[in-house]
Amino acid sequence: MVWWVEDTNYNKPHTSPASAGKQDCSVVYEGALKDGKFHGKGTLNYPSGCCISGVWDNGVLQSTSFHFSDGLGFRNVVSWKYCKMPDRRFYKEHLLGLRPAGLSHLTQDTPTRPIPEGCYDVGEGFYDPRTKCVTDPEDGRITRVPTAAEEEWIMANCRKAWDQPQGYRPDLYENWWSEQGCKAGDQEEEEDLQ
Repeated sequence: MVWWVEDTNYNKPHTSPASAGKQDCSVVYEGALKDGKFHGKGTLNYPSGCCISGVWDNGVLQSTSFHFSDGLGFRNVVSWKYCKMPDRRFYKEHLLGLRPAGLSHLTQDTPTRPIPEGCYDVGEGFYDPRTKCVTDPEDGRITRVPTAAEEEWIMANCRKAWDQPQGYRPDLYENWWSEQGCKAGDQEEEEDLQ
């Protein structure tokens, strides 16, 4: 159901060249509608500051671009190289450069927020494996329950509240430098971030 910004409810067949409405989950849609469905160019603006811009055909998304709240754009999950080996810099570090040892970024946010004991930082909140829920970092309310596959990914990849010895990781050692003395593929990686 779409709620118009003026808080009136829209529920009739209608073609509109340009509309703006707020959905039940506080996502604001700006764009065209046809028979109550997204149609043509439009943008979904999320409360977190992220947005999805795309082209819809009778409610079916045909093409899309995603931008995080800090401006980082997302293209394709297969070719996306952001924050992956061998270059694990955050977007902020691409823009502002790396900080010295001891002051390096643990997350994209500054300052890095503390994680409750026994939990994992999943970006929009904290995952607690004891309750199997993600909670809001501000008020602690439960926001969602991840799937078993997502839980496995969280526990393997997300920042946790405790430190543990990493041990030898040969996958972290790579030859990052070409014979010319500059980072191999640097220009291509910078283009992928834009």
